[in-house]
Amino acid sequence: MNAEYIRTSRPPKETRLITAFQWMISAALLFPTVGSGVVLVASNVTSWSPTELLLWSPRLLELLFVFTILGGLVSGAYWPVFNGHSTAREQALFESRRRSAMMLSGGLALFGVLSLLNVTTVTDLLQNMFVVGSTMLVCIYMYAYEVGG
Repeated sequence: MNAEYIRTSRPPKETRLITAFQWMISAALLFPTVGSGVVLVASNVTSWSPTELLLWSPRLLELLFVFTILGGLVSGAYWPVFNGHSTAREQALFESRRRSAMMLSGGLALFGVLSLLNVTTVTDLLQNMFVVGSTMLVCIYMYAYEVGG
């Protein structure tokens, strides 16, 4: 009788580095997307304007941004993989993560430029950040995991 055992372990150093970088860049893209969505929802529900919400505590936003990126870095570095994959499968996963990290880096570079298009108010800026960030994350991850899947 054959028994199949699957156990988790830490991936090789190269895979951990690439995955950590991918998660860190994802967190950097996700923070302004989620943050701008929260500000827009809070300004619609409360009597505060987006400007008042953003100026309320700029230091808090900086700390949340740093903790988000650190969380992405730590999550990526300790992401478990399953033993028992063939070498070809592990290489395929590594390649898709590497491509995803490269695309996320390019997306993050374009994020600032694209989010400044047609901005006249703080609300315009937040809406552009929300839409551009969400679209980039969805498209990049759909491509990366379809290729690596």
